Amino acid sequence: MLKKKKSKKQEERIAKQIGGKTVIASGALWSCKADVRNDKYLVEAKYTDTNYYTLNVRTWKKIAQEAIKDGLRVPVMCIDIKKKSYAVLRVDDFIFLNRGKALEGMLHKKAKSVRLSYDMPFGYHEVHFGDIELSIIPWDYFLDIQNNIMEV
Repeated sequence: MLKKKKSKKQEERIAKQIGGKTVIASGALWSCKADVRNDKYLVEAKYTDTNYYTLNVRTWKKIAQEAIKDGLRVPVMCIDIKKKSYAVLRVDDFIFLNRGKALEGMLHKKAKSVRLSYDMPFGYHEVHFGDIELSIIPWDYFLDIQNNIMEV
């Protein structure tokens, strides 16, 4: 029950941070998927008290398909590992939101899953699941990008 309470708190925090709303029943209803949404993003929230979270290609494909069906929103995952938060989004979306700037510090991996750990270097990482290329960045950096877009 404690994990469910932490997950709900995470969803409420994300909704407040992106100016969105939590989704009733955390996306369990057929008509309303994911955990948090606003006009631009569909966010899937994941939380763990362990030292790692395993991001797999199936989970990403699911949120990406739901985002397309839900008005062409940009799919984003917010993964909280203990007290660190990461944003996961497509490389192309990240580069577009970041005004075309790519970052150094890439991790290239061709697999069906990748383990994000609490002690991994806190910066930009890039993961390749075949033709799916994902950016993993600190959640606060994702929020900073959003704030800069809103100001323009």
